Amino acid sequence: MLKIFLPFAFAKNVYEIDIDFYKKLGVDTIICDLDNTLEAFYTPNPTQQALELIQKLKNSGLRVIIISNNRRKRVETYCKNLDCDFMYSTRKPLVYKGKKFMKKFNIVPEKTIYIGDQVFTDIVFANRLRLKSVLCDNLVKRDQFFTKFNKFFDKFFRRKMKKKNLVPSWEEILHGINEQN
Repeated sequence: MLKIFLPFAFAKNVYEIDIDFYKKLGVDTIICDLDNTLEAFYTPNPTQQALELIQKLKNSGLRVIIISNNRRKRVETYCKNLDCDFMYSTRKPLVYKGKKFMKKFNIVPEKTIYIGDQVFTDIVFANRLRLKSVLCDNLVKRDQFFTKFNKFFDKFFRRKMKKKNLVPSWEEILHGINEQN
């Protein structure tokens, strides 16, 4: 399987990942996809769960950046209560805007992790930017029309990765780090 499609780790969702995972990896910046990773695409404002997660991450010294291929209005409306940087109309998996954004905000790839729900957009984008990445399951079953095509092929790659045990869970990685120390 091509490495460009392989995430660093798997997670059921962004909400289950322990802050120690980020800290022990030396991460100081988390870039998180918005639609179907942090929130359902049809949810215009952050839920209490999202607000609490972002605040918890920020309180632990992590910088959180929300990223989306969606339009400015959707992303800006969602992020206004989170008090974090965001990037909209990203055009993932293309990296031109991502590189500009990383340079502007002094994002160091070795200290950054990307969390997303799609192999062909999120994981390829992260790998092309040389970021560690976590592939999450879909937050909700319902999807936007234009992502259904990607999700069809996404299922195939997920099954193959899991069957061949190519990618560990974030818990397995954290456990391995803890055993080394």
